[in-house]
Amino acid sequence: MAYDNVYHVPAQQWNESVSSELQSIQGGLGAFDHQKILPYTNSTSFDWWYFDAVSTSSENESIVINFLEAGDHALTPQMSGSMIISIAGTFKNGTNYSSGGLASYGANITTSDENIINQWKGPGMNAAFEGQLNPEHNKTSYNVTLDSPATGISGSLSLRARAPPRYPCDPNVPGATEEVSPRLGWANAVPDADATLDLVIGGEHIQFTGNGYHDKNWADRPFTELLDFWYWGHAHIGPYSLVWFDLKAPDGEHHQSGYISKDGEDISISCTNTSAAVMPWGANSEYPPKPTTGPPEGITISFDVGEKGVFVANITTQLLLADYHTYQRYIGPASGGFEGGETFSGKALYEVMQLA
Repeated sequence: MAYDNVYHVPAQQWNESVSSELQSIQGGLGAFDHQKILPYTNSTSFDWWYFDAVSTSSENESIVINFLEAGDHALTPQMSGSMIISIAGTFKNGTNYSSGGLASYGANITTSDENIINQWKGPGMNAAFEGQLNPEHNKTSYNVTLDSPATGISGSLSLRARAPPRYPCDPNVPGATEEVSPRLGWANAVPDADATLDLVIGGEHIQFTGNGYHDKNWADRPFTELLDFWYWGHAHIGPYSLVWFDLKAPDGEHHQSGYISKDGEDISISCTNTSAAVMPWGANSEYPPKPTTGPPEGITISFDVGEKGVFVANITTQLLLADYHTYQRYIGPASGGFEGGETFSGKALYEVMQLA
């Protein structure tokens, strides 16, 4: 069944109840990466598309771009607003930058089996992304464009996926759960990618190649009702692509999602309670983390993939990419491999969120 759709998302919040897609449907990339809160977000729901890249051609450079639909009471006070385009990252010298704007004219979204085009517009701010699926190789490519003369931002981020799209516990197939924890949706269109950034922000020109990533999260209820804390991140280590989620819900239950591929071929997609166990180490290694806990010196992630063994990744915190009070995002060097086997090196980006 094809998933061809064209629709407009207004900047105003929906004033009635919404539905949240939590089981995957058939329809290629358009169905995988489309709007999941329908018809669009109300005051207590959110739906976002997230992109990032970490340089491997320089030491410190990075970028995160988020297309965020969020009601007034859906997220934290620092992240509320109808339609927000946020941009944050680090320069080559390690200092931070951040900017963004409101898509007060709304968004136009076009989907098909092999494409998604998402265009957000506001006064002096145009941002868009276009994704394409190669059905032969089951991998995607995305191009994000930014044009905001008012804020001095222009440029593009291109991603060419190294690994196929997947859900928290399954590959991209119809009927899979999209819940990484109860009511929290997650679809990972690009677990790992070759990334190219060419961006001008505030008069500074940033150009690099490196590791990229794209996913989306959504829920029909406020973020604070969904979790107490989470560790989330991704890494490219040697020939391996890694993505993890380790979170605790308000009812005390832990939920994990672990993903590993090698040279673009899936090794493990799992949601068992040992699929991606995260533990901080060194300074500020309090577990579970609290809002007052400082940046950990590093984290380890243990991926138990059954008969194939246990893959252990170690990440050292190098730079604070962004700080939103209730959560922080870091980048740093990574190393790891299957226990008893060869150890590889690479780079990682990860988050620590503490809401309780």
